[in-house]
Amino acid sequence: MTRAASIDIGTNSIRLLVAEIDGTGNLKKIMTRRKITRLGEDFVRTGRISPKAMGRSAKVLEEYANLLKECNIRTTVAVATSIVREAANRDEFLQQVYQGTGLEVMVISGDEEARITLIGVLSIVDDLVDRAVVVDIGGGSTEFIVVQGKVPLATYSTELGSVYLTERFIQSDPPSPAEVGKLEVFINNRLSSMLRRSFEAQTGNSFSFLVGTAGTITTLAAMDQKMNVYDQGRTNRYVLTRESVKSIYKSLQRIPVPERYVLPGLEKGREDIILAGTAVVVKIMEVLGFHEMIVSDYGLLEGIVLSCFSPRRESAYS
Repeated sequence: MTRAASIDIGTNSIRLLVAEIDGTGNLKKIMTRRKITRLGEDFVRTGRISPKAMGRSAKVLEEYANLLKECNIRTTVAVATSIVREAANRDEFLQQVYQGTGLEVMVISGDEEARITLIGVLSIVDDLVDRAVVVDIGGGSTEFIVVQGKVPLATYSTELGSVYLTERFIQSDPPSPAEVGKLEVFINNRLSSMLRRSFEAQTGNSFSFLVGTAGTITTLAAMDQKMNVYDQGRTNRYVLTRESVKSIYKSLQRIPVPERYVLPGLEKGREDIILAGTAVVVKIMEVLGFHEMIVSDYGLLEGIVLSCFSPRRESAYS
């Protein structure tokens, strides 16, 4: 039995997983932590990680490192995604993290993020047949993975992140119709371009399943079920319908950010970016022609542990 930890340093939140892997490659979660630090705050304007965001995130990582020491976890893999790989001052952030925690953070590409996420998703949504699309909506970008059964065919990354889109398009509260219109046009254009140039050219445009993972999508699953306390068991494999997502999207457009915190299932700290993230989900379902999305709470964190430590899996880094 191998016990290890993974850390995901994202644009909106930093997550920790401690898990055990048995000899057959099965993952058992021991502990999870998640804190919203908004590392990508103000990135659209500056192209840099702000000192405040850097400080908040470094502090959380120090807390995680101390917690891992207390739990005697000696094997930890930490990765950083969209915001860190794009920031002009990423080396400054990585150095600050290393000095404060001893963690050597790996900055992974969009393609690597997609491949590792797929390993985590397929560990829980394990009955896909024919061709499917897996989407991972983050704070700074969205990753798409086209799979045939469990075999990845292609990966794509585009800047349709919930934090990025919010900072770029939403200035009013609640947002004006003009802001929502510009947001939707931008998402539509990016998705249509990707579909035309990538999906159709390389994999065709015939898919049997749509699977979604990461915070925006799991939050929508929780909101659709009106969860007062988040329940991973009710989230994994939950089926979101396009009708339900569009209903939530329309409601969010009418509700100011300070009033959204009362909505059941909406994670505290996600009130301001959930609208843009939901717009991405709606447009993905429309452009790809899906009326349903299967939800997976498993993704990058689980994929890191499985790809690095499972005896039955090929490493995502090979």
